[in-house]
Amino acid sequence: MKKIVFFLMMIEMFTLKAQPSNATIVTNVKSELGQNCMQVTITGTGKTVKEYEDGAWVNYFRIPVNAVLKTDMQGVTRLMKGAALYTVNGSAYQFKKYNTASGEYIGLKTPNEAEIKKQIYALPDLALGGRANNITEVESISINTKDATWHTLLSVSVKADYVYWYKKSNTVLEQVSEPFELRLYRKDVNSSWYQATCINPNAANDSRKKQVLSTKLYVNQKTILEKNILQQTERNFQQLPDVDIPAFNNVQDVAVWLNNLLVEGNAGKSEKMFLLLIHPSQKNGAGLLNAYAADLLTKMKMAVQNDFSTYNKQYCPTIDVKEKTVQTIEWWNKDKTKSSRLSVQQDKGKWFIADLSINIWQNFNPAQTEKTMNTICK
Repeated sequence: MKKIVFFLMMIEMFTLKAQPSNATIVTNVKSELGQNCMQVTITGTGKTVKEYEDGAWVNYFRIPVNAVLKTDMQGVTRLMKGAALYTVNGSAYQFKKYNTASGEYIGLKTPNEAEIKKQIYALPDLALGGRANNITEVESISINTKDATWHTLLSVSVKADYVYWYKKSNTVLEQVSEPFELRLYRKDVNSSWYQATCINPNAANDSRKKQVLSTKLYVNQKTILEKNILQQTERNFQQLPDVDIPAFNNVQDVAVWLNNLLVEGNAGKSEKMFLLLIHPSQKNGAGLLNAYAADLLTKMKMAVQNDFSTYNKQYCPTIDVKEKTVQTIEWWNKDKTKSSRLSVQQDKGKWFIADLSINIWQNFNPAQTEKTMNTICK
């Protein structure tokens, strides 16, 4: 009997005969959010709206409410922004739930300007995303951490202002000052920032404006994305083992030398060889291989180094030519069950790879792989 009386009292508490008072709204929200809820604040005027739901019209009363919740971290709270929702039936108001629209942490230590800039300048696009494809130079970046917003424990936003030169057309560059919301990401609370992205600020809450400062002629400069990726690809290239390219007289010379390198089984050397011998036309302005050449390199690297069986286990140190033309050569594996193929081109006296197909038996043919590997080279 006591349980029934308590249940009826709870229904009475959440079902009101008139629009709920501020005190009642605070009580309802605190009750739903639980014992971690430290404070509830009504931030605006409520409104009753009619909505179509599950085949019927329902009257709802919504009122904006902020709530502050304690966390497990000393001095850090969670600010929730949302609305208390009530169903309205005649003059009766029944609390339904608290809808959270957004939340942020208060009290977390915001990274300083130097730390943020270090992260930005480590990124090829300087956190500008697709905009970096048309920006030739970033002159300055200003960071304001005063109104930092922690969206989660792993993501924070700060205000940033960039001054940059933008490719307005094929002949004109614009000097632009643009405000952003800069959002930083980390993988855990103890790690450094690994990602950053610029977002257009909410005009309703941010009075900063984008401005064109000046213009000048565009004379075919690389974009910042191209320049930074080019630096990165050059660093990666320099970290690969050294490879000396000998003088070649014909396509077979190229194939013999390439075969020797692949039989050596060093993936780093093989990659550097490919990057040295692929024609410059197969790379873009940032030094990256085009899709076709990148696919050739990936397949070659997988043949040289994998967890099953590699090129040096299925091919001989001396090539066994299957067929040859002036620009193309094909050679057998150990037991003549597969072959690899190379096409070359010459440009200004230098030899380049035009096409390369390295073929080995893979794990879905273990018996044939074993047979090839056990074949003795002549």
